[in-house]
Amino acid sequence: MFPIFLRLPPSSLCVLKTDTAEFLTSYHVTRANRYSGLKMFQNGWQFVGGNSEPKMEELLEKIKEMQLGKKVLEEDLKEAQLLRKSLQKELDTLHAEQYQMEEIQKEREESYRVLQFKCDELECEAKRMKFENQLQQLIEQHKNLYSVYSPDRLPSEIESLENARSQLLKAEQVKLAQLNRLAEGINQTLSDTKA
Repeated sequence: MFPIFLRLPPSSLCVLKTDTAEFLTSYHVTRANRYSGLKMFQNGWQFVGGNSEPKMEELLEKIKEMQLGKKVLEEDLKEAQLLRKSLQKELDTLHAEQYQMEEIQKEREESYRVLQFKCDELECEAKRMKFENQLQQLIEQHKNLYSVYSPDRLPSEIESLENARSQLLKAEQVKLAQLNRLAEGINQTLSDTKA
């Protein structure tokens, strides 16, 4: 390593803002290695070891190295800024998608509430119609019962019942007579077979 005498003004320092601790660590290590031959005093940098006067070629070589280092750092900064911009765009896109998804979810929830309300209405309507049908059937049954058992029809109903009773009695007498004839026929057959 060549001994160098440098005095750097504060305006020549470049301040980098980045979240990457690794980059900063490697930058400081590189910087520390670069200036390992220098010692800081109150009035600036002083050479440690070797000649007190550096050669012009050495200074120009060091300046070129520093300019190259600055260029590399500027390129790294540009890449970091581009990465930050692309990540910001991606984040904005994700926020937009999230907003759209939330709107879709709100719309679906509203549609669900409307459908649930309609289903409840239809269910109530179906129950009401069922009740009305049952009520109509009861009314019809009541009308039929009233027409059958009305006081006006009572004498005709009694007469028809008496007619039915007399017909049943006649039919019963006919059947009894038939049974008696059959019984006599059976008894006759049994007595003939015994004799």
